[in-house]
Amino acid sequence: MSNLSRILVVLLLVGVVAAGLGVASNAIWTDSQAVDANVFSAGTVDISTSPATALVTYSGMAPGDEVTNPITVTNDGSLELRYAVTNTTTEDTLAAQLDLTIKTGVTTCTNAGFDTDGSVIYG
Repeated sequence: MSNLSRILVVLLLVGVVAAGLGVASNAIWTDSQAVDANVFSAGTVDISTSPATALVTYSGMAPGDEVTNPITVTNDGSLELRYAVTNTTTEDTLAAQLDLTIKTGVTTCTNAGFDTDGSVIYG
C-alpha cells in the first residue's frame, strides 16, 4: 500500500469518526416537546397615550402639594395586549422625595376623586 493510499484511508476513517460523533452529540442535545392549546393570531397592536407628553412639569411645588394627572392608554389594534408603565426623571434629588401612585378605574380625575375612586396598581 502506497503512502498516498494510507493517507487517504486515515483521512476517510477520521471523517467517519467525526461524522459519527456529530450525529451522536446532535442526538444528545436535541429535544422537542408538544404543547397543546397554543393559539397564535395575526393582527395588530396600535398603542397610543393621551397626553403623549410629560405629565408632571410643575415648577414651584412645595412639600405636601398633590398633583393628579390622568393618562389614557389605548390599543386601537385588533389584538389584546398587556403593558407596563414606567417613570423617568432628569432630576434625581427631587424625584427621590416624590411619591407616585398609579390607579385604574378612576372616574373623576381630580385630587379628591383620585383619593376615593379606583384601585391602586402601583404606589
